[in-house]
Amino acid sequence: AAEYWALREDDGFERYCCAADGNDHETLSLTKQDSKITRLARVTARKNPIPSSLRGMLGCKDGFAFKISETWQVDAFDEAHNMTFVIEPAVMASRICVTGAQWVEPKGASACRIHFWMNCKVSISGVGGAIGRGIESNSFVS
Repeated sequence: AAEYWALREDDGFERYCCAADGNDHETLSLTKQDSKITRLARVTARKNPIPSSLRGMLGCKDGFAFKISETWQVDAFDEAHNMTFVIEPAVMASRICVTGAQWVEPKGASACRIHFWMNCKVSISGVGGAIGRGIESNSFVS
């Protein structure tokens, strides 16, 4: 569990996880204060999920990217010391809010269980539920 948690700081691990989902990862900032780390990253979809007819109107002609802010403790990874995240979508950020957490439960010397929850709130009439389900099914927070 501790070894897995230590991978959080490794940009190579973040790029690997994102690439496995067809995305590119770029760390914009990584700050350490005592045992707490905060990372701001941009994740860019290699294939733009927005229909081409809507890209200009939604401001994502040049690609679909979003920002993820994550905060975690280096030396603690249980539920009480979970990693929290906030995702700022590329489009309609004022109407789409995604937050969540992740923590690790040791299961022996070389195994662990990863716990993850995500809350997606979409305030768009008529299509909010479909957008929320799409975000949920395509979640790729490592």
